[in-house]
Amino acid sequence: MKKALFAGLLLALSTVSFSQTVTRCGSNTYLKQLEENFPEEFASIKEAALRRDANKVTTTYKTNGGVYTIPVVVHVVYSAASQNIDEAFILSQIDVLNADYRRLNEDADETPAAFEGLAADTEIEFCLAQQDPDGVAHSGITRTETDISSWSLFVAVGADNYSDNVKFTAKGGEDAWPKTDYLNIWVCNLTGGVLGYATPPGGPSGKDGVVIGYKYFGDDSPGGVYNKGRTATHEVGHWLGLNHTWGDDDFAAEPQCGGSDGIADTPNQEDATYGNPSFPRLDDCSPSSPGIMFMNYMDYVDDGAMNMFSEDQASEMRDVIENDRESLLVSQGCVQGGVDVNEVLKNQLIQLSIYPNPSSGEFVFEMKNFVHNELTIEVYNLTGQLIDQISTTNKGEEHVVFDASNLSAGDYMVKASDGEFYLTQKITVIK
Repeated sequence: MKKALFAGLLLALSTVSFSQTVTRCGSNTYLKQLEENFPEEFASIKEAALRRDANKVTTTYKTNGGVYTIPVVVHVVYSAASQNIDEAFILSQIDVLNADYRRLNEDADETPAAFEGLAADTEIEFCLAQQDPDGVAHSGITRTETDISSWSLFVAVGADNYSDNVKFTAKGGEDAWPKTDYLNIWVCNLTGGVLGYATPPGGPSGKDGVVIGYKYFGDDSPGGVYNKGRTATHEVGHWLGLNHTWGDDDFAAEPQCGGSDGIADTPNQEDATYGNPSFPRLDDCSPSSPGIMFMNYMDYVDDGAMNMFSEDQASEMRDVIENDRESLLVSQGCVQGGVDVNEVLKNQLIQLSIYPNPSSGEFVFEMKNFVHNELTIEVYNLTGQLIDQISTTNKGEEHVVFDASNLSAGDYMVKASDGEFYLTQKITVIK
């Protein structure tokens, strides 16, 4: 009954029109843009999809490996205070993801009896990262103020406010953390009728992740009927390889029953479902009860009308983790990080004070080395030429007098090193 996963993806790309008003999810529009503007990136995503298509999973995947935990970093990119969302919204969004993916959501009992047996605990969990890519303790939240007031998928890819630019510090956003260890989520002022979009498996690390409008992020957000954090649930589903339940054949000839999400246990469905439907919901592709699975997280209904993933969707996502995103299985992102070595270096292991500065004659280098290693002091001019070098056996504190009376007026760099770490300071010689 269900067509191959990538065949459905190609159908979606062939039918997306940029003149259409995109509601809720812009992932297919984004894929079309990659195909047209970044064909190598699209080819990598296509290759990953074809692998899954050739090795279609079954529900046995769901029980392999126990519970998988994915480290999350949330990049808040804002141009106004209202866009700089409170930490409480971020924490609540992680709670929503965990509840929805573990089938612990309070509205799980609203799944119709006809589909309840298919509703899955995906055994996938999420944590805010506890360390950054350097292993330093971190909150898992970055905040970046920008001059870009809003971001859009519906502008030229070269425009300053093209939405994918939010993923790059040099373009007014915030650089991604490595996709090998983290799920990146950018929260920003996303416009154009799009609540969010995601990159499927296989794309480049610098763009990999999910983008969500700030009004729709977190539980009890100001997003109207999209205020329960289910936009993130939906988009993370795309990030883990899921398609929309109706197969994205919205603009095909009626009846639109040729598309497929590549999932065996989701009923065939004509097109996206909106609002808060009553059960059963019948259409031309599923004309008899129980009808379509409109309450699935990968449809477009209101947040309050969503409440389930299916068993085979859970299997698909776990297959992605076990293959396309397998490095996440050994990520240390959820482990409490250590201290910042650079800050330790500056504040604990080595201290260097220089006085008087500027000076026309002598400088005093006052050093503290808390591991009591031998220190080497080097003085360079600004062209990188070594002017002088002093070595001292340090006992914790040391004062070295440096005679600069023979040096020309100007700036010089002083480097203090214990063989492993170093500090530099500028001195100025005056005449």
